[in-house]
Amino acid sequence: MNLLLIDKDGTLIKTKSGEKFVNKPWDQEALPGVKEALKYYKQRDWKIIIISNQGGVSAGHKSLESAISEMRFCMELLPEIEECYFCPDFEGENCYRIWADDFIHYTGDSYSVCELEIKNQFRKPMPGMLKLAAHIECAEKVWYVGDRDEDEQAAAAAGLNFMWADVWRMRFTPGMYEARQALDIEKRFIDLEDFELPEIKREPIRKSIFEE
Repeated sequence: MNLLLIDKDGTLIKTKSGEKFVNKPWDQEALPGVKEALKYYKQRDWKIIIISNQGGVSAGHKSLESAISEMRFCMELLPEIEECYFCPDFEGENCYRIWADDFIHYTGDSYSVCELEIKNQFRKPMPGMLKLAAHIECAEKVWYVGDRDEDEQAAAAAGLNFMWADVWRMRFTPGMYEARQALDIEKRFIDLEDFELPEIKREPIRKSIFEE
């Protein structure tokens, strides 16, 4: 089984309202290319899981219950996603693993957290959520897709391969593939299954000019 871990905000979705952050669960819509990309990888037996910082809980912009509802709404919007992990605090002390009808709360005392030695490491760029998900799934191949430096740093710290979100979405977004070819900028946006990379990839990938 292959595992695709993927950031949520700015990678999979944007706000429908135009606000910078999602503060209402239903204020989410998929970015161009996302639905097509998720369908493509799901059909090829990749398990897809969201990994997300949700510091808005600690900042007082949303409640924990609202953050859980936000994850579930995103899974309804993008049904290829099977579950979500998110960290609601700035200290990296807590992680919630969310399904459509249940959740698990991990803390520093949780067995898997102690086993992996990831106490207080849940908030990206720390690798706790990525290590926990990869450990639980026991996948043969794991990739993490994100749009921020903290995503790349978390993947490197967890020893996982990383791809920038715009590169990942590009082949599924009309016109973007051709535009990038014409500009002769980083072209490694082929199937993740075609990459044969070492377990730990630390060499940075050039950011796209198509930043959001």
